[in-house]
Amino acid sequence: MGISNAVLISVYLFVSIVIFKSISSKIDMVQWKKNILGGLIGSIALFLYSLHFESSSSAEFFYLAISSILSFAFAKTMADKAKNTYKPFLDQNLTNVTDNDGARNLIEKTVALTVFIAPFLFMVNFFMQVLAMVFKGGDASVIAHMGTFGDFLGGTLGPVLMFATFVALLATIVLQLKENKETREELKKSSGAQVSQSEALEKSQFESTFFALLDQHNNALEKLQAAKLTHVSKHVFAAKSLDEAKQKLEENERFSGQYLRVLQQLLKFVDSNATNKQMYADLVRSFVGYEAAQLVAVHAYGDDDYKQLLEEYAFLQQMPFDGAGNQDALLNELAEDYFQPAAFGRTEASVEEVATEQ
Repeated sequence: MGISNAVLISVYLFVSIVIFKSISSKIDMVQWKKNILGGLIGSIALFLYSLHFESSSSAEFFYLAISSILSFAFAKTMADKAKNTYKPFLDQNLTNVTDNDGARNLIEKTVALTVFIAPFLFMVNFFMQVLAMVFKGGDASVIAHMGTFGDFLGGTLGPVLMFATFVALLATIVLQLKENKETREELKKSSGAQVSQSEALEKSQFESTFFALLDQHNNALEKLQAAKLTHVSKHVFAAKSLDEAKQKLEENERFSGQYLRVLQQLLKFVDSNATNKQMYADLVRSFVGYEAAQLVAVHAYGDDDYKQLLEEYAFLQQMPFDGAGNQDALLNELAEDYFQPAAFGRTEASVEEVATEQ
């Protein structure tokens, strides 16, 4: 050839590096990636040269260099154009994945690498076919070399594409799992918000009904006071026994009946629906006067359910035990023989102590 193979290889590598540097300077890519690609291109070009080592010429070396550079330039151009297509697609389908997410970064790099390698290997194969026709003619050995090189490209490109598909599938599964987790968390938050809204609505509905009943209670109490509550109390506690006192209270139903029924229904409503039952029961008790509380105690006589409500909420804890007629004796009898100490706000106090304190 007139020039040693070492010199030809040196010239080839020099020309390849110069052309690659010129083209890569215009490509937006970090330097270490350019170095890797340059080395890859050089290695492939040397491999191509080795296939024709015995009959290579200086012209063939330059053709190999230019072919490698053109293959890289073509592949990079195609990859950049493809990016304009797949990048919006990835952004649209990876909306729930942050830029710092490893799965998203892996998918983007795998797609970018695949759309670069595929056209690069295709163009290298194309130029080598042209090279064989121009420099080797119909030499059977060249055709055999090209067949070997084609097998190399096919064997390389196939696993690359399969690997890229596997990586994309794996990353998609990871993203799907993450999205499912986020969906479950959102559903959980939504369910929690719905529960809170439901609880708030129930509380609002309860308070609306409670205060409506409380207004009825207060109106009934005003009517009872206007109808001579003291007179009713004296008539009831003139009785000689609790049974007689209960009967006399029923005889005055036209005066006290509405109030006593409204109060009983109000306490039942609080017991069945309130979250903080004691608070609402104390609020109701604050509107009940001393004389009314004494009538409530007589009204509960013989009604075990009502008796338990009064005991549970200590509804009679401020009720006085003294009064006209047999009032003190009847009330002490109620406290001693009928009600539990809890009705008067006591846990272990005797009825006599309660009465004495009053």
